[in-house]
Amino acid sequence: MKMHTITVMIGLYHVMYNIACVQGGNLFIDPGMMEDDWRSRFLALVAGDHLSVAPGTYTMTRRLGLTLLGTIDQNITIEGMGGMATFYRPLTNQNVWDVDRGEYFQIKNIELVGGSSGLNLGAGGNISYGIFKNMKISDMYYSGVVHGINVVQHCQFLKVEIFNRAVVGMGSGHCFLMGSVAPSVK
Repeated sequence: MKMHTITVMIGLYHVMYNIACVQGGNLFIDPGMMEDDWRSRFLALVAGDHLSVAPGTYTMTRRLGLTLLGTIDQNITIEGMGGMATFYRPLTNQNVWDVDRGEYFQIKNIELVGGSSGLNLGAGGNISYGIFKNMKISDMYYSGVVHGINVVQHCQFLKVEIFNRAVVGMGSGHCFLMGSVAPSVK
């Protein structure tokens, strides 16, 4: 919370007020919204925002690349409300969620189903101080959580369940695949 001082002139007197301005806001999505509408709310998240996700299934037709840049005082929170919110990617050519870059964020009560990988971390930069809590990641072709060549540090995975059901056409289904290396590195 930031404090701002404003001065108001009342007659011949100047009165100073300290006003608390909370940065960030509360956003809401539900499965009845068009994909472009709920996707735009994810992409607009800034420090201090809290995105409440109504329970139900959100079918994804294309990549969702998130940049979640919170601060130590103003985390970004994405939270399933009143039950598990499921994001489903039927095709195996793309991950369900990509957190490309992030720091000081929380993702809670979310289920990621299908896709190449459920959760891809750090495709566009480093990831730090992320909290993943009460999540399910399932039925992915490749990995539950995958990480590329950027740094992922100081993250917590709390009550995260990663599994593959016996689904025809599913791949190997690693739980965590961390520390991938570019082909040119030996």
